[in-house]
Amino acid sequence: MAELVPTIVTAAVGVLLLVVLALVVARPVRRFTRARAALVDEVHTGVTQLRAIAYERGKGHPAA
Repeated sequence: MAELVPTIVTAAVGVLLLVVLALVVARPVRRFTRARAALVDEVHTGVTQLRAIAYERGKGHPAA
């Protein structure tokens, strides 16, 4: 059993470090995800507006 103690301690420290890393990285990942979703929405809105303008000018087809 004594020979397993360093292995168990190493595994426990590794798991603890992974948990801390996950907690530290979670906030920026959430912020990035929200910013990306907002950007995608803004691009979608712009594309829709450009398609509407092109349709009104007779140079395109209505958005499907």
